[in-house]
Amino acid sequence: MIVRAELKPKGIQVNLVCPGPVDTEFDALAGIEKGMKGGPSQKTRISSEECANDIIKGIKQNKAAIFPGKKLNRLMKFYLLLPWNIRRIILENDGKKLYKNQF
Repeated sequence: MIVRAELKPKGIQVNLVCPGPVDTEFDALAGIEKGMKGGPSQKTRISSEECANDIIKGIKQNKAAIFPGKKLNRLMKFYLLLPWNIRRIILENDGKKLYKNQF
């Protein structure tokens, strides 16, 4: 997080917020049934209140990266420990699921 390091001496705090599936009206408005395909598992879905609370808590703790929800947070901590070549394969497979039948 280069921006975070560059702005720290100026007294500016930068946090990367990476929410997974959150219960909002977005799915219905976007016409997506049962949530988005690909990406984090729908089992990590959290309420918008939990998401907001976790973001505020992460900002107060000055965390560089915030993954709201206990399940997603654990999943991402594990994911970041994986070697890059394994992560690349996972990302490519998720991308294929996301854009299946799009092109």
